[in-house]
Amino acid sequence: MKAFITGITGFVGSHLSERLLASGFEVAGIDTNESGLQYLPSKKNISFYCGDITDEDFIQRTLLDYQPDWIFHLAGISSVSKSWQNLKTTYQINILGAFNLLESCLLLKNKPRVLLVGSAEEYGKINTKRAIKESFSLKGFSPYAISKITQEYLGIHYYKIHKLPIVRTRSFNHTGPRQSDAFVCSSFCKQVAEIECLGKEAVIKVGNLESCRDFSDVRDVVDAYILLMKKGRASSAYNVCSMKAYSIKDILTMIIGYSSKSITIETDESRFRKMEIPYLMGDNTKLKKLGWLQSYSIEQTLLDSLQYWRTICQGNVL
Repeated sequence: MKAFITGITGFVGSHLSERLLASGFEVAGIDTNESGLQYLPSKKNISFYCGDITDEDFIQRTLLDYQPDWIFHLAGISSVSKSWQNLKTTYQINILGAFNLLESCLLLKNKPRVLLVGSAEEYGKINTKRAIKESFSLKGFSPYAISKITQEYLGIHYYKIHKLPIVRTRSFNHTGPRQSDAFVCSSFCKQVAEIECLGKEAVIKVGNLESCRDFSDVRDVVDAYILLMKKGRASSAYNVCSMKAYSIKDILTMIIGYSSKSITIETDESRFRKMEIPYLMGDNTKLKKLGWLQSYSIEQTLLDSLQYWRTICQGNVL
């Protein structure tokens, strides 16, 4: 079985590659650089194509050359904050990139099964603390959310018109080792590791600590993606989430609790988002019916993330 990953060197892509290789898949993928492949002990077994998802000719050539059975579409702008700063780039990469990929799939000998990875941000501001089901309306308002909602409609179109077997996810927050410090859990872990290992001032800079989010471990998330490719119903959307909500303050408290240092918290206005969604928690009933089980608690995930940054700060290459 041949699997193909867009955004293969990214946070999720590197973990997904690892899982697929361990399960006996042939693995290939695209990205704009090879840096993330350093994490993979079996990177020599990955067929890597360097290029841009917005380059239609490149995508067509690559897919025609590799002829994948499964495609995991992870490439794109993944930060809400960055999407506000770079609207045009967000729409080009997240919408045009998805279009290029799906259009290119039509050229292949056999129609591949495609996983389009979306986001909980698509739901927007929900005026309830109930777990969000897939049946909820999509009211996302950030450029990132709008791009992901558009990607969903592209997926529906290519399924209905071209019978391309596409499964869609609405993935809630996920974190773990290797995540960029542009994201909140990883940012806190990196700051603590720098205090411990580099002697930096024992102050953590934070934004809004009151927001609540549903966090999963990236290693559980990639297991969900593989399961959805095996068992997910074409043209359906699935929440990928833990069904537990934690305030950002709770997350910070847990991470600081893993350190022996006395750490002060300092508010940094630049870390606040535009139009923050106060509460997001998903309902994972639909995914669990396929047999998905979580292996990592939030405590273990945060501890592993902190240990990752400790190793980096100590000068070790992972």
